[in-house]
Amino acid sequence: MHSTLYEHLVEARLGYNHGMRTVVPKQHMLESAGYIYNFYRVVFVNREAKKVFSVQFVEDNDEEKLEQCIWQESDGKWQFYFNHAPAETVKRELEIILLG
Repeated sequence: MHSTLYEHLVEARLGYNHGMRTVVPKQHMLESAGYIYNFYRVVFVNREAKKVFSVQFVEDNDEEKLEQCIWQESDGKWQFYFNHAPAETVKRELEIILLG
């Protein structure tokens, strides 16, 4: 089995650990739904859907929950899926960066 570029970069940036193994199949789900991994922010982003998933959220939730969040209707505002809600200042900073 060949490793993806994402897997190599995660191993290089974060160091390999068992938890990251659980992210890889979910990463494929996110990529197929149009999400891109942002290495600087350690999040998966879909600008069209206006959704952001933290790696920790992806690691800690099962594929069913992740799929539900991916396809959940949005009200047109940015949706942030983190284990702990980011502060409003962090949300605004991410929105500015993601729109740029």
